Amino acid sequence: RADDDIFVISSEGVIIRQPVGDISRQKRESTGVRVMNLESGAELSAVALVPYEDEEASG
Repeated sequence: RADDDIFVISSEGVIIRQPVGDISRQKRESTGVRVMNLESGAELSAVALVPYEDEEASG
């Protein structure tokens, strides 16, 4: 869902929280989108979906 977020974590401990709705949609033929720029030698360690939670409903 567009309201959800993702966490992207690198092997160097860099964490990015990105709203899913801010990531542009691509067609099947495209090469994709870049969410994180990795330093030389770094690797992607994990990607996690964080579902949207209404703060008023959970409070």
